[in-house]
Amino acid sequence: MSFITSSILLWAAPLAHQWRTGKRWGGRARQLPSGALASARRPHTRFPSHRIPSKPPRTGVRVLHSRAPIDEWRYCGRCGAHTAIRVPAGDTRERVVCEQCGWVHYLNPKVVCTSVITNAAKTQVLLCRRAIRPSIGLWTLPGGFQELGESTQQAAEREAWEEAHVRIRAGALLAVYDIVVAQQVQLVYRATTLEPTEEKTGGATGNAAAAPLPPSWETLEARWFTWDAVPWEHLAFATVYWALTYARQTLHAPEAALVPQMRCKQVTGPPNSVSTGAATGNMPTDAT
Repeated sequence: MSFITSSILLWAAPLAHQWRTGKRWGGRARQLPSGALASARRPHTRFPSHRIPSKPPRTGVRVLHSRAPIDEWRYCGRCGAHTAIRVPAGDTRERVVCEQCGWVHYLNPKVVCTSVITNAAKTQVLLCRRAIRPSIGLWTLPGGFQELGESTQQAAEREAWEEAHVRIRAGALLAVYDIVVAQQVQLVYRATTLEPTEEKTGGATGNAAAAPLPPSWETLEARWFTWDAVPWEHLAFATVYWALTYARQTLHAPEAALVPQMRCKQVTGPPNSVSTGAATGNMPTDAT
């Protein structure tokens, strides 16, 4: 190896180390702004969407302020430049706007699709015990976020299979819950299982709580309950209480005559019922 080549390598090695790790050769780490180190390591990425805060928001934490999701968008998902929160021209509210390309990031609520699943005789209802936060270990209805390319009914059917390993048919819309505190719109459907509950529970359809179904990574266990045996004191969210109570009240109502229950949970203050069928009693205080 020539003297010139050796000199170039000795000169470039500390710079390469600093560029890769953010640390000086034999020294302390550079104080880089949040997200800058990730972008420095991959400067030729075509879509630098990796420019995100170094400490992303923890999952399962309730959003207590309506501006919290806006404040998390520090970098543009289109060009990677810094963003600012301001009112765009012709708009009436604050948006996340890219300072370089001018792209406006519109943030909208997520759609959550849930189902109240009963057996053919409508004597039992299926509940899942959560294995993830929030409300880990408490009982909930099978449900989750709608994916691209599927209807809300298809999303409810998919979530039932993923969380409880049961095939269902989503029927009439049972309830619509506006959970402003969590930036969600929850759609709850009536549903019946396409599989005999006797085969899944060993013929124990008349018991207070039938044998559990195989769990998933999101579910500690899935179990059939008679209506009188529902663990009302151990439900994960207020929306589960609302949906189960209204489903029981309208259990034998024809689907064509079923009026969906409408409720709204604001950022602050108690839940507000805006239609009939509101439940009273020992209700969980968390409505997310």
